[in-house]
Amino acid sequence: MCQIAINIPNEVLYDTRMNLEETSQFVRCAVALGYYTQSGVSIGYCAQIAGLSKEEFIKYLGLSVTGTLGILLKAKKLGILKKLHPLLLEMKQNGFYIDSALEAIVLEQAGEQ
Repeated sequence: MCQIAINIPNEVLYDTRMNLEETSQFVRCAVALGYYTQSGVSIGYCAQIAGLSKEEFIKYLGLSVTGTLGILLKAKKLGILKKLHPLLLEMKQNGFYIDSALEAIVLEQAGEQ
């Protein structure tokens, strides 16, 4: 990975009340945001630039992530699916890993627990 140095006037740190570590993090996120929005660099690489996990960078972007179980739960709540539990069992039988604690929460929210 390459390193780039930039000069930031001390007055900027004073005005923003940021220390060097906060300023460094701010700049990393700003550069990552620029690469993501202007150059189409992937979320994964931009997260690395920002020094964040993918999930943290997605939150930084103001995006939300809905996983498979979240989509299925919404389908159940909208009446598209009548029962969620049989579908989850079939998914697990076909090799789809579902954390047992998460499954319990989803089934409870679906009214099937």
